[in-house]
Amino acid sequence: MYPMPCSELREVVFRPKFLGKIEFQSVLNLFELINAKCKVIEGYPDAESAIRDIKDLYLLSMAESIPADYIVTGDHDLLVLRNYKDTRIITFAEFVALVMGQS
Repeated sequence: MYPMPCSELREVVFRPKFLGKIEFQSVLNLFELINAKCKVIEGYPDAESAIRDIKDLYLLSMAESIPADYIVTGDHDLLVLRNYKDTRIITFAEFVALVMGQS
């Protein structure tokens, strides 16, 4: 078994609305990729933003602290921002197109 990334990702991936739509091996591959390529950030300062859902503020804080090029999300409260400082906020489809050189 691969080490699991953050608890929020685990919670989201295993929500009933996603079960059966995403192959379990794909989830494991995602976790393996995250563990190999991502960095854990702790102790970052709180961002200041007029974000609609205050529970998402930590994502902007982390993006600012790293600094991150992208936040990839399906969360409309984040997507409406489109950008936060130097970080683009995009959908998974937009990210795939970007990585594949289609945008």
